[in-house]
Amino acid sequence: MKGKDKSGGKGGGFANLDKTLFFIPMILVLALSMAVFLFPEGSNNVINWVFQFTTETMGWTMQIFYFIVIFIMAYLIFGKIGKKRFGAEKPEFSNLAWYGLLFTGGTSATIVYWGAIDWFMRFEAPPFGLTPFSDEAFLWGTSYTLFDWGTASLGIYSVVAVAFGFLFFVKREETNRPSVACESLLKKRTYGPLGKLIDIIYMFGILGGVGASVGLSTPLLAELLHSFFGWENDIVLNAGLIVFWTVFFIIGVYGGLKKTVEMMSNWRMWLIIAGMLIIFLCSNKTFVLHTFMDSLGNMLANYFRMNFYSDFLGTDGGYPYAWTIFFYGWWLAYALSTGIYIARISRGRTVREVMIAGTGITVACIYAHHVFLGYYTAEVYNSGVIDLVGIYSAEGAYAAIVAVWQTLPGVFGTIVPILMALLIFISGVTVINGTAYSLAIVSTKKLKATEEPGRFNRVLWAFSLGAIGLALIFLGGLKPVQTACVCTGLLTMIVIILILYSFFRYDTKKWDSYMKVQVREKKAKGETIAFDDLKDLLDEDDSSAGGEPCPAENGVTITEQEYGNKVSS
Repeated sequence: MKGKDKSGGKGGGFANLDKTLFFIPMILVLALSMAVFLFPEGSNNVINWVFQFTTETMGWTMQIFYFIVIFIMAYLIFGKIGKKRFGAEKPEFSNLAWYGLLFTGGTSATIVYWGAIDWFMRFEAPPFGLTPFSDEAFLWGTSYTLFDWGTASLGIYSVVAVAFGFLFFVKREETNRPSVACESLLKKRTYGPLGKLIDIIYMFGILGGVGASVGLSTPLLAELLHSFFGWENDIVLNAGLIVFWTVFFIIGVYGGLKKTVEMMSNWRMWLIIAGMLIIFLCSNKTFVLHTFMDSLGNMLANYFRMNFYSDFLGTDGGYPYAWTIFFYGWWLAYALSTGIYIARISRGRTVREVMIAGTGITVACIYAHHVFLGYYTAEVYNSGVIDLVGIYSAEGAYAAIVAVWQTLPGVFGTIVPILMALLIFISGVTVINGTAYSLAIVSTKKLKATEEPGRFNRVLWAFSLGAIGLALIFLGGLKPVQTACVCTGLLTMIVIILILYSFFRYDTKKWDSYMKVQVREKKAKGETIAFDDLKDLLDEDDSSAGGEPCPAENGVTITEQEYGNKVSS
């Protein structure tokens, strides 16, 4: 049939592929991955240099950016804009379902890894020149964990979601491309080389962040399989897992396993809840709660010191670069894709709702991982049941995590590792599926809401994700992961600044005009207007007989009636 996509679904064929957004990132990713395998020693040297340069030279920009984000969050919550609504339609999900989706967005195999061992890594190499494994090192280790995974760090997701919520449900644009979110600022340049560059940076942010996640979570699954079956946790087993995930994804794309993948995604939330609940019930609740309260108080009391600490004298082993700047980069790398996810599920919500629920539930989910998993690790360390320091030093973080879980009493020492193995396996499938789908959408020229990107497009992006993850595992250690996140995060920060400037400088002024069009459309169709605050828009006096001027389209101001006709057509 003419125009039908032989690769799976209308609109997804090779002719509809955006060659620039597909081939440039794909070739660069595969070339960098190949260079790692061919020149591992040289690659490590380059990575060390790049990490040092980006963190020590540009890391301060992230510290200032996240400080400003605090004020942006406060404005969106407490300012007049907080009452603005994302579209005139009712919310797609009930409150409970929406909260569940936000919670699920905060669960992943990588969070399991960090939740269990993050504080211990800082305990072993603490900030401010503290003595390793001392009481002060413990307090600051747990405090910095709450800081680096806290409200300002993860609040950037909700801030970005507000800008994209406006794009999707107020302006009614059917695109995920960040360049279009900058259209009010860039105008015609949105669809030129500058717009392409912005979208390519977005794609590299996804590839860097998700590639790092695969590179961290896969070895943990391999270590669990080693404890179950005695298989060697080496590059062969890790490569086998990534290949299996990719093949499973391909079968899903061509064999119709979409419902199976969606069902597995739902299992992910229940698996982590079950695992964390078992660990919490088996732990010393008083110790857990006291540790959390002590750490939270210390973090709040020293918030600004922790944010701006730079180790400028070089006497602290580069602690802020290895941790705070690294995590800032990681959150930035994920910010656009996660913000788009939050926006997509938040139709009909207010800005204030998205900011409070989006940030609050995400942080609560992340804190639950660190409190339940991490503080049980602390309890095991204090009890001396196993030589945690010896295992960590000799065999690494993955072996230490598995050893801690195996100390759970009775059958739980077997059940929890199995639950975590299933969680990581399912996360691998769903992460590759979701990320490849997102990248394929961006690299397709035109795609309606009912259409899917081409199969070959999704499959090739899945291969590229596997290549990045495997390259990071091959290099070994945490530094390659940190470098990938910091570099992509810095570039993504520039794009986010452009989006937010465009949003606050131009788009917020158009909000009511766009909403009036939607309300009048519903009234003309005889549909019920669900929200009283939207009814009030019709009570306001129009600024002219033709209606209040609507947003400028390509630099030309049009009336509400003309804009409504344009949208309807």
